[in-house]
Amino acid sequence: MSLFDWGVTTTMWKSIDSRNDLPSIGDPETLYLDFKAAPTDSAFEIGKDVAAMANASGGTLLVGAAEASGGRLKQYVPLKDAAATEKFYENVIRDRCRPRPTVTLNIVECDDSGGAVLAVNVQPFPGQ
Repeated sequence: MSLFDWGVTTTMWKSIDSRNDLPSIGDPETLYLDFKAAPTDSAFEIGKDVAAMANASGGTLLVGAAEASGGRLKQYVPLKDAAATEKFYENVIRDRCRPRPTVTLNIVECDDSGGAVLAVNVQPFPGQ
């Protein structure tokens, strides 16, 4: 019996690596995509979010993406210092997540003025 026999779909997550990969305004959050309007300074919250993605089917935390009611992308909120945000998330993941998941952090330009968001792409943890 396959997963399809149970009514389960196996849509795979795709990492966000460039501006072309960003969701469009109005797109919904999904099992594989979580919008974060602003970076958090809570190491616990970052670790929890990354672990949840790794323990599920992988996915992306998109930092700098504000959602409207209903979980749909309302707008991009470019980060004030994307490089510092990237470094902070990298350090938290290294220091707080055990076993350490495979994570790729990408600063992605989100508008024509050079504003950027951070895509925290989390691979699914083997054996889940």
